[in-house]
Amino acid sequence: MNTPVIVRLVRLIAISFLTATATARATLWHVDLKGSNGDGKSPETALTSIQRAVDLAEPGDTVLIHPGIYYENVILKRGGTAKAPLRLMADTVERDRVILSGAARAIREGKMAWELVDKDSGLYRIPFLYRPTRVLAAGVDLQPYPSLADLKAFRFLADNYPGNSHGFAWDPESKNLYVRLRADGRYGATNPNSAVMAVSGPPAGGKWGNEITSNENWNLALRFAEEAHVIIDGLTFEAPGYAGVYTEAGELTVRNCYFIGCRYGVAGKEPGRGGKGLTDRVTVENCYYTQYPAFTDVEDIVAKYKAEQYTKSEWWQKIMHWQRKGGLPPKSGGVGRAFNYETGLTRGMGAGWVVRYNYLYDVFEGFSAGSTSSSQGAEIYGNRLERICDNAVETENHSRDLRFHNNLIIDAFEPISWQPIDGPPMPGPAYIYDNVVLQTPAVAAMWEVAGNSGGIFKMGIQNRSGASEVAESNVPGGFWVTHNTILVTRGKVFTLLTAPPSPYGQFYFANNAFLTGGIAGANSMNDKGRGIYFDGNLLAPSVVPTSTHESYLQRAALVAGPHGKVFEDPSVVTVAADGRVTMKEMEALNIGITTRTVSWNGQNIEFPALMPLRTVVGAVPFDNSRVGPQPRK
Repeated sequence: MNTPVIVRLVRLIAISFLTATATARATLWHVDLKGSNGDGKSPETALTSIQRAVDLAEPGDTVLIHPGIYYENVILKRGGTAKAPLRLMADTVERDRVILSGAARAIREGKMAWELVDKDSGLYRIPFLYRPTRVLAAGVDLQPYPSLADLKAFRFLADNYPGNSHGFAWDPESKNLYVRLRADGRYGATNPNSAVMAVSGPPAGGKWGNEITSNENWNLALRFAEEAHVIIDGLTFEAPGYAGVYTEAGELTVRNCYFIGCRYGVAGKEPGRGGKGLTDRVTVENCYYTQYPAFTDVEDIVAKYKAEQYTKSEWWQKIMHWQRKGGLPPKSGGVGRAFNYETGLTRGMGAGWVVRYNYLYDVFEGFSAGSTSSSQGAEIYGNRLERICDNAVETENHSRDLRFHNNLIIDAFEPISWQPIDGPPMPGPAYIYDNVVLQTPAVAAMWEVAGNSGGIFKMGIQNRSGASEVAESNVPGGFWVTHNTILVTRGKVFTLLTAPPSPYGQFYFANNAFLTGGIAGANSMNDKGRGIYFDGNLLAPSVVPTSTHESYLQRAALVAGPHGKVFEDPSVVTVAADGRVTMKEMEALNIGITTRTVSWNGQNIEFPALMPLRTVVGAVPFDNSRVGPQPRK
């Protein structure tokens, strides 16, 4: 054996020995607010600070955090190794058991009293130096209002646009924070002095509130560039100015965590020029993320203001779910871009992110463009997204190789979006498959009252503010959609944003099952499908066709394609709660395509290997047992 080989073997043996030794010496650090703040190596001598524990921890160590509310903005400056990861764990996976809170402590602990300003309206105030990003009352996410006058009126006054019946506003002149809780007691207390009030840190900087400016922007941050090899498990993150977890380091796993009052759950670095400097290879799994009651508020707005809104001439007045949007309504700018709820579980995804088995409930958006735009090869699967005010996932603005599959979406206004608004490069390819999209009867009835019907797929490039129109919506590498099951009785298959007759390039729909109220908006779909490939799809209307459904049946035949099927009677199709499509003699229908290379319009189309093409159309059943925080075994 030659000398270089011997040297390499010696080095490998030494590394293996050191790794094994480090693992053998791993320390379990205890953190407990009731601890003695001793050496931290036993429950009796537990440290009282998470920051102190992570400063002491070495690769392979575990920081075990006992119940309590920790008012810390924790910073990790180093992590573990691939074979000896560093773990930060709650002692038990349970919401609100171990809380990292960004809330103003004196207010949250009730040491500062709220002053009653107006008894009739239930208006209270407290001295406060900045405008917070979020205010929670007993865990209920209050509506931000741009001004005190708006809060008093429960209305965006500059636009005469209705607001929610609870909220907060910060007055920059008096440096006071004002709140009004629901007067009917729907969420408990009507007096903030009787509720746990979590007032968040300030927003991050920049137009969109995503540029890190202070430690108050996060609950926990990884501020180093090397691979982290850190596992964060079972914590509740509450009321940061920006994100529960902010990371500049890749190889991070966040699991079994709860994000309450967080603009974003887990955020990576913002991309620099040319998309450089991103955070890569982060896994977010089995977490819970909510902006409750964002969607519930929409239900109340529609019921209360529908008649009033339809007397107004502006198109946006008839869209009644934008109370938490930034930039709209147009005159007030809504809540403001740096404070908006068009956010999501993740932000600033780089290469190789995996987001799986999470439960997103009662939020404005599940994964916004801020989540996915910079992503490369991201995989989002096995998640349950429920009660979504706008989009479940936005695949824009510049994402590459985005896989969104095997998810369950319930009651999203427009579940899946491809709407780039930031210029080239266009996002793509995108792979959308085996998703189940459902709409409950109560929410279908709500949109019926509102007179709105979103599209399952919102696609295209829209002319905004007089900008030059892009002639063709063309997806680099393709927008591939196969084996999805859609049951949305008040809704249509498409919202097509690119103005006719401009075509859509490289959009492919095959072997999907659609039970919807419509196909596309008036005059937006021509008899050639605007250049979109359709085949092997099953379609049925959500109600028995009448004369008003003739256009549905004509367009449905186009979307079904030559190997698809259209039913005129919706009763022949049923969809179980897990998304399984059932139908008499379903197996014998002989629809769908299974050949990966197909000829269409004089060209050969090659379906990517990762896209399923099965003999039975629609999605595989959704497995709900793996969703959300999981108890440790």
